[in-house]
Amino acid sequence: AESTRPGMHWWKSNCSHPIDNGPCRARIQRVAFNSKTGRCDDFDWGGCRPNGNNFEDKEQCEKACIKGESVAWSP
Repeated sequence: AESTRPGMHWWKSNCSHPIDNGPCRARIQRVAFNSKTGRCDDFDWGGCRPNGNNFEDKEQCEKACIKGESVAWSP
């Protein structure tokens, strides 16, 4: 079993999901995998209902979507 820090959750990444801002109106900078370019791109997330293609930074995105490793996720 993988342990996490408090407030962190193991997140099942789905890098093929579209980049999704979500229905809320916050403007939180996140990173998502762009399957058309094969790169991780910045986007503004609304702050609720994330899909599996939503990362805190490029390092996490690349780890999950390019290297295929598990990442911890924090809302």
